[in-house]
Amino acid sequence: MKNFTYKTFFKYLFCALLFYVVNHVTDGVPLSIALLPAFMSVGFNLLSVSLIFTAVNFFDFSFTQ
Repeated sequence: MKNFTYKTFFKYLFCALLFYVVNHVTDGVPLSIALLPAFMSVGFNLLSVSLIFTAVNFFDFSFTQ
C-alpha cells in the first residue's frame, strides 16, 4: 500500500461500521448493498470496499432470523 495513512485506515473502518449498522437496523435485510456503489462513487478503492462488504456480511450471516 503506497499511501497508507491513519486517515485512510479510519475511513475504511467507518465504512465497515456503516455496513454493520445498516445490516442490523434493517433486521437482516441486506440494505447495506446500497452503500457499496455509494462508497465506490466517492473514491474508495473498489477491491477494498468489496472485501469489507463481504467480510461484514459473512460474519453477520445466520440461517435463523
